[in-house]
Amino acid sequence: MASLRWEKQLHYAERLGKITGQKKYLDQVERLIPQQMHEAKRLCALLTSDWSQEAKVLLASVKVLKPADKLKIELYKSDPYLLIVFRFLWFVYNSWLVTQKDPAPLADDLLETISQKLLKKETVRAVSSRVANSCYALEKVYNVPLVESYLNTVNLLKSSRKPDEITNWYYGLTHVLINESGYYQRFIPEYQNRQVTKLLIKDSPRIIQTENIDLALETAISTRLTGISLNAYETKLKKRLLSKYNGIYIPHEVSTNINDTEHRNVLTLIWIFLKEKQIKHFYPLS
Repeated sequence: MASLRWEKQLHYAERLGKITGQKKYLDQVERLIPQQMHEAKRLCALLTSDWSQEAKVLLASVKVLKPADKLKIELYKSDPYLLIVFRFLWFVYNSWLVTQKDPAPLADDLLETISQKLLKKETVRAVSSRVANSCYALEKVYNVPLVESYLNTVNLLKSSRKPDEITNWYYGLTHVLINESGYYQRFIPEYQNRQVTKLLIKDSPRIIQTENIDLALETAISTRLTGISLNAYETKLKKRLLSKYNGIYIPHEVSTNINDTEHRNVLTLIWIFLKEKQIKHFYPLS
């Protein structure tokens, strides 16, 4: 974990801390909280000042690792301010989930501007999971009711799913369930019969056939959070994971950078623990 960028270390430790309750992960999260909150405050100031240089740096770091990522690049080039918004809300939401401490307030007009940008069809189409996370962040942290509007936008895009958009669309559905669980802090059986769950189950044969193993894992995890086990699907998923495992971790198909493999490897561990119905309730930190 030490070889990962600090944001990736945080992503990894937070999730395994919640699932396992192991002290080494909880301690790592606690060590990184000040850095995370500092970054959130810095980005908050940029939201209403000269953000263009920061957005330029962030855009240069965005990678195209799969075909659908091209939509993401096109979106960020057309509206680079979103790069600041997404990064800011990611740090704010992560801090809040762990500490339950209120962040610095945002002015109503700024919240309205951000909300409008998030709910545009082109934004949801390109980065649906990031929009889902951001809508939950605004609703939970800033009391801006956006989740229902996000789901309505997702439904409008249901009939226009092109090949490059399909993984983004499914990612958004999985992140609704992940967010409803408090990011792996509780099971959500009340979502077994919701439309979002039914859509994932219905389309699971299509999802498992895609090349995107991260999406396949998130589908298995999010449905398990509702208490539903897709046995045939998960058998195929296990075979795929074992076929890719190199004895140390599951590598990325395109990138050799360890930071690009972190996501699928922590997801694999979450899936394994959820198969045993394990979730530890250690957040917020005292």
